[in-house]
Amino acid sequence: MNAEVKNEKNLSITQALLVSVAVGVAGSIVIVPLTYLQIFATLAHTYLVALTLGLWVIPCLLPLVLVRRPGSALLACGAIGVISAVTTPFGLAAIPALLFEGLIVEIPFLVTLYRSWRTVQYYVAGGILGAFMGFMVPASIGIKTPGITLPIICMLIALVSALAGTWLCFLIGSKVRLTGVLGEH
Repeated sequence: MNAEVKNEKNLSITQALLVSVAVGVAGSIVIVPLTYLQIFATLAHTYLVALTLGLWVIPCLLPLVLVRRPGSALLACGAIGVISAVTTPFGLAAIPALLFEGLIVEIPFLVTLYRSWRTVQYYVAGGILGAFMGFMVPASIGIKTPGITLPIICMLIALVSALAGTWLCFLIGSKVRLTGVLGEH
């Protein structure tokens, strides 16, 4: 990937918002079944749950890759949260949880006041989200005293998975740009 990602200004704010919401809605097609998969994966092993977390990064980070606008990850995650609230066992708790995930992804861009859109920032965003969620896996699946080793291993597995998810965001973004749907030629 390029060391510096061009800031998209050819999209109107309305187009950027619509793309962000569309990614959120489309991301729900991945996240809702993934939620159920993770519930069943807990029966197999916590490491399997951690491995799936890279897929969570994609719908959270992809809006930033596509439109490069402040808040686009929050908007997409908000849409995923609303859909997840009515389609998963987590109910309304899904909304603030997903908004928090969107905020985590926005942080590497927020600290530069959204003036910088470098490739490394996307990987930091995906890595932070993956590592955080990975560390929380044992607690989230009900392991009362996991020690420190299990959360650390889950964090590392989720980190690698999240970095792969970030790479997939760039791949998807490049393919979407080639279609011209974002107004690029």
